[in-house]
Amino acid sequence: MASARKLCVYDEISKNWIFDHNFLEGESASHTPIIATPDTEPNNVYQWTGDFFKNQPTMIFGMQYQSFGCPSFFTLEKNEKEIALNCDNRH
Repeated sequence: MASARKLCVYDEISKNWIFDHNFLEGESASHTPIIATPDTEPNNVYQWTGDFFKNQPTMIFGMQYQSFGCPSFFTLEKNEKEIALNCDNRH
């Protein structure tokens, strides 16, 4: 049975929802743990937000472990698509 984790981001300044995505869990992907405290050990941090690429909008990364396939960076710009990494995830 698959489950999903929904992530929504609301911009207080523009008063708009700028990100709304369901991260599905199943055979090929599972959810990473949610970090809830500021003093979490760095080795246990899985989700990241920030400006990862030059001249690209702010992104979200690390919401899921990938069993098959490759992870993606999700942008906080509505008109931009996710950036899928090319990787070798063979077993």
